[in-house]
Amino acid sequence: MKFLDNISAIILIFFISLNHTNTIDAQNQLKSQTINYHGIRADDPGGRCGLLNPERGFRLTSMIGKPPGAKLRFIFALNRDRLPDGFTDDWLLTTLNQFKSDGITLTSSYCYLNDFHDKPLSDKRLEMIQKSLDRYRQAGIKIMLRFAYEDNSLRKKGPSFEMILTHLEQLAPLIKRNKDIIYTLQATFIGAFGEWHNSTHYIEEDHSNLVKLVKRELEILPKDRMIQFRVLAKSKHWIFGDSLMHVDESNAFSGAPEARIGFGDMGFLSEDDDGGTWPEPPFYANPGNPEFDYVTQVSPYIAVTGEPYWKDVGGQIDGKSAIRRLRLHHWSSLSITQTYSVFYGEKRYSIDRWMETPLAEEELHRENLPISDGYFRDYAGKPV
Repeated sequence: MKFLDNISAIILIFFISLNHTNTIDAQNQLKSQTINYHGIRADDPGGRCGLLNPERGFRLTSMIGKPPGAKLRFIFALNRDRLPDGFTDDWLLTTLNQFKSDGITLTSSYCYLNDFHDKPLSDKRLEMIQKSLDRYRQAGIKIMLRFAYEDNSLRKKGPSFEMILTHLEQLAPLIKRNKDIIYTLQATFIGAFGEWHNSTHYIEEDHSNLVKLVKRELEILPKDRMIQFRVLAKSKHWIFGDSLMHVDESNAFSGAPEARIGFGDMGFLSEDDDGGTWPEPPFYANPGNPEFDYVTQVSPYIAVTGEPYWKDVGGQIDGKSAIRRLRLHHWSSLSITQTYSVFYGEKRYSIDRWMETPLAEEELHRENLPISDGYFRDYAGKPV
């Protein structure tokens, strides 16, 4: 499955770091050999394929740890008519294989525990989660892990906070055991989709609950792993107060709690406020809103991801606007599952339009946007 054309390919470049010069010390020689590299060119071997860049780039969305054959509300897979109707890890692995040439190595993995909202997790369910993670490890995939119970905002069937803590302790050995493939743990367990809103028991409205949950999650996760919040500045303030908000080169990647909180915009460029991410007037999802500007300030030092609304419910997303936002907030990854027609077999969505949008080298330079030095040139240096 190839979709690296035009704007979609330019967006991928934001997630790729290339070393332009590498010095190799030849053993038993007095002189060093210097090898100069260039950016990927369209007519290089594999020049139109994505790089396998772990923890960065376009990503998929998946479910894990459900009973085989389980009926689910959401199915994130291509060619669903050729896959089993019920749950299987092959949903993701088959889709991943079709995007192999695009270099995808990351997925956001939802683990819904709704059938255990009022009781401890069974050993069998823990084994199912481990089985999914084993399959992903074999496929070379890292995950952004999210646990949730409620797949809607109706507040009808969710756990108590005490049950959430019970489940977290049951899951702690599993999380530690699989730290090699867990990229981040997304702010999780509470409310609709695990996003800290619309929980059955209004758990998120008692900020002391959030403090207890995040403190324990940070203890369980390795110190080089982050938790991602749906709303960054407000949530960090709830957890840490005013004293631990600052993140810059002095404390970034230090393992300090305040430096281990990333960001997940789950309404990317959807409506004026990014689907409720920045509801503060008058600037909303724009510079000038202190909540928005805080992400601009700390984003070089944290894991940033997100996704648009499903099927462009929040409106079509302009590709060039997407590039600007990805640059401004230093995104690490972006989901392609929500707004790409190959997943739905229906009308064209935002990513389809990005692939059709012409883009000139001069536009990128004018906007001061980063670009591989070979992207618009062939082997002979001529424009393509």
